[in-house]
This record gives sequence, structure tokens and C-alpha cells, in this order.
Amino acid sequence: MKLGEVYYGGGDFQSAVIAITRGLQKQQIKHPDEAYVYVGRSEVALKNPAAARAAFVRLKTLPNMSPRVMRLWSLYAETIGQ
Repeated sequence: MKLGEVYYGGGDFQSAVIAITRGLQKQQIKHPDEAYVYVGRSEVALKNPAAARAAFVRLKTLPNMSPRVMRLWSLYAETIGQ
């Protein structure tokens, strides 16, 4: 996750997606909610709206996700690609 955050901060969105996705697959990320947001935002920057929406939809599968935060990202996902 940390490496993905560094890539994201540096504008290397493709590398951010790869690094964070690998961490998610290995289940090595303590805050998967943040990971999916970074992946979604990176995909938006890469102009991949379908992949971005998919990342934000994954937030719904996480336990203990705040309904308000989930609603915020759901609304944001609805505006992608419009």
C-alpha cells in the first residue's frame, strides 16, 4: 500500500494500481478501503471509468464500512465518465 501511495503521489497511476492490487491480492493491506479508493482514483486518472467504478463498488464488500463514506464514493462513482 505504501508503495502504491508513493506512486499515486508522484503521478504514476499505472504503477499505483499494480502495486496496490498486488497487496490486495496477497491480503497484506490493513486498510482495504483506502486501497480501493486509491485504485479507483488512479483508474480515473488513467481514463478507465469502468475499472474505477469497479474499484469503488468493491468498497461495498468491506466490513465496517461507514455508510456515509460509502455513499460519498458511490455518488462519485456515478459521475465517472459522464
